[in-house]
Amino acid sequence: MPADYPPPPEFSSRRPRAHHRARWPWLVVALLLVQFAIRAHNLTVQDPFIDESYHILRASVVWDFDANPGRFANGKVLLYFWLGLFESSPLVSIFTSRIAIALFSLVSGAAIYRIGRALRDHRAGLLALVLYMVLPLAFFHERLALADPFASAFACLVAWRSLVFARRPTAREGVLLGALLALATLAKLTLGLLPLLPVIAAILYAPGRGPRDLRPWLSAYALPLLIAAALVVVAWAPLAVPAFLARDTGEPFVLVNTFNVQAPHQKALALHAYTSESLALVRDFTAASWLAMAIGAPVAWVALARRDRRQLRGFALLGAWIALTVGLVLVSATLNSARYFVPASPPLALLIALALAGLLERPGVARGVGLAGLGAVLAWALAFAVPFIHRTWTSPFDLPLNGINYNEYLSGWITSDDAVRAVAVQLNELDPAPDTVYASFTLCELMHFYTDLSLTCLPQIATQDDLIGQLDVRLAPGDVTYFVVFDEDNALLDIPTLRADLVGWFERPRTNRPIWVWRVWWADDLDA
Repeated sequence: MPADYPPPPEFSSRRPRAHHRARWPWLVVALLLVQFAIRAHNLTVQDPFIDESYHILRASVVWDFDANPGRFANGKVLLYFWLGLFESSPLVSIFTSRIAIALFSLVSGAAIYRIGRALRDHRAGLLALVLYMVLPLAFFHERLALADPFASAFACLVAWRSLVFARRPTAREGVLLGALLALATLAKLTLGLLPLLPVIAAILYAPGRGPRDLRPWLSAYALPLLIAAALVVVAWAPLAVPAFLARDTGEPFVLVNTFNVQAPHQKALALHAYTSESLALVRDFTAASWLAMAIGAPVAWVALARRDRRQLRGFALLGAWIALTVGLVLVSATLNSARYFVPASPPLALLIALALAGLLERPGVARGVGLAGLGAVLAWALAFAVPFIHRTWTSPFDLPLNGINYNEYLSGWITSDDAVRAVAVQLNELDPAPDTVYASFTLCELMHFYTDLSLTCLPQIATQDDLIGQLDVRLAPGDVTYFVVFDEDNALLDIPTLRADLVGWFERPRTNRPIWVWRVWWADDLDA
């Protein structure tokens, strides 16, 4: 960095006061332990969600390196390598995988504290950590083996190091930023806009103003940013280059789930409806009062303390962080889910914490507004967050989830339930045990958690030819096998050369979609 281009004054190099050095580290550690404890408590009380099965099954093979992981990356390949470190038998895999995500949430918590401290002070960092710790949008999803909370931790690290980079744009910081940006995008490709965050931080916090400062700005920041960009390209090359070469072959790479990607010109027509639906889904996990505080607290601070440019820059950075983490979802995703917005939880918590900390340090009306805001946060925690946490621990079906949230996590449509467990019990008691059990797509993924039997999953939209093709390879004359299906897949068994006996029927407790268990064999064997 040129000698005449000093770091911004808000990044003070002065050491904190002695009583802060003695007290704050222990308090931060204690809060992080509480954060982990509430995420890890009674972790398997909630039924497995189908996406967890996808991730765990891919994680079980990713470390074998039998195939380039880009073939099944689905935009979240790094998650599979992390969960693969905790690989275990199917019967305990849901616990080990969920505990891996709960453990990784500590990265988010620690980074949130450091960002709050960098943007304002220790108290702002602590308040942001506490808010994040009890925020149900983060808490609920960090108890599941999903990519969004995992990727969110890397986004927090990128935001923290972007602040450091804005103060100290060295080649070393460029390398560190590049590594973190590569990890963040490999964790989930919806963070593909995040590489813009260091650039925004450098613009916001660079000293000087006006076009005349462009040359020293480029002299200070251009090389480290190019280093960071180069590292991202290098990290993605082992996946992207083979994917490009295999694009016209019969075995293409799945770097992104194209089923959930909509063309921009199509999405533009539905963007307003998608955004409205997204806010409703997020509101289930935050309450409207939280969203109101995330907007109202900074507005109140700006109205009462307009001269603090340091805080305004902080708000601008947090706003950019939110936009960059949800931008690709809003403009391209076909499906909608509250979990897509988990990476926005940390900057939302920081927005409220920074505004309240700033108001409380002001005299007169500002402090009164800050105290009122602090009271509103406490009321929200006692009335919404704490009861939500307790219900998640004890009775998840009582959670106040609606619409898509209910369908995803509580309805049984794409989650396990007592019927799925009962089917697994029946299959586990078969003697002799079949070489494999065939199952409808969704059922097969969910049964993985309850049986050690080999499972063969039919395609998501299966045909009779799919089943015949599987049976021709695996079902020898004189053998029997078992087929587990929903109502709509019973027609797959209507094959003249196949015979089937119904050996189990299980009603679903929360959805009108019973499960059928059939004993299957070739017709010639029966005639004989």
